Amino acid sequence: MTKVRVGVIGVGLRGTWHARICSQHPNCKLVGVTDVDLDKARKVSQQFNVECFRSVDDMVEDQRVDSVIVATPDFAHKEPVVVSARAGKHVLVEKPLATDIEEAEEMVKASRRYGVKLMVFFENRFLPPFLDIKNTLRDGSIGEPFYIYQDLSNSVSVPLKMLGWSGKSNVAYFLMSHTLDLARYLIGSEFSSVYAVSRSEVLKKLNLDVPDFYHAVIRFSNGAVASLHSSWTLPETMPEVFKQDLEINGSKGFVQFRWDRDIELKVFSQSVKVIRYSKLEDDPKPTIDRFLDCVAQGTEPTPSGEDGLAVVKATDALMKSVTRGEPVVIA
Repeated sequence: MTKVRVGVIGVGLRGTWHARICSQHPNCKLVGVTDVDLDKARKVSQQFNVECFRSVDDMVEDQRVDSVIVATPDFAHKEPVVVSARAGKHVLVEKPLATDIEEAEEMVKASRRYGVKLMVFFENRFLPPFLDIKNTLRDGSIGEPFYIYQDLSNSVSVPLKMLGWSGKSNVAYFLMSHTLDLARYLIGSEFSSVYAVSRSEVLKKLNLDVPDFYHAVIRFSNGAVASLHSSWTLPETMPEVFKQDLEINGSKGFVQFRWDRDIELKVFSQSVKVIRYSKLEDDPKPTIDRFLDCVAQGTEPTPSGEDGLAVVKATDALMKSVTRGEPVVIA
């Protein structure tokens, strides 16, 4: 397999993570990195002995780069994605695709216009428990899935300490983008409408003007329903900075997954199956593997830009539902 030559845009926690994986990957050559904070970019470039580009424009004009990973904050994806696509570079962009529908649409249009691949970093699709859940749905052992419940929440330390830009995003974009994508992927149907509620009190008292949580009930075009919850206010005494629960009701059975200190998947159908995962990490490598394969082999990426756009539209609709106090149709 020909090595895919990659540049990383944005070298915060995630971007540095991606740079490390690309520097060690047998099918990838890390060419360089860039960031609006050039001092930070220089340190990361020295860490991996690669080029430090002064700007996104400089990176995508370099013929040594044929693909980029965009790991800028939630609200800052559009410009690097569009500039990279215009230069003919394939793009793997962190979730959410955008925090604005028009920006998300512009990114998808740019990838189509310039004939490049656009893939969104929904890494949960590639983690072992969710692969096992998808296979369980495919084999029909729990029948037709008609209801999915998910709770993906963070310790308050994430918006207050880990993210320097949390006030320019919110827990719906940061966390529910994951559960929205997983629900759509597992149910196998398009979003139809959403009714959502929220509350803003705890974080406001801590001088962060974003909602504490969102809770959304979503209908799909095939009649299935999802109930999704995400909070940024769990106590710092939690064993991990996040907790994740997932349940699926099917016409013949039930799936239950818990991810905190103990990681366990249970499938209840004609028999009971229990899978315990001794160690599970939020691992970006399988997603990067898929992207590199798609670039090298010329295949279409999944999750695609269109998948990312669907999630942005659903997120926008659930926030409108909170404001209006009524269900909102998802375009």
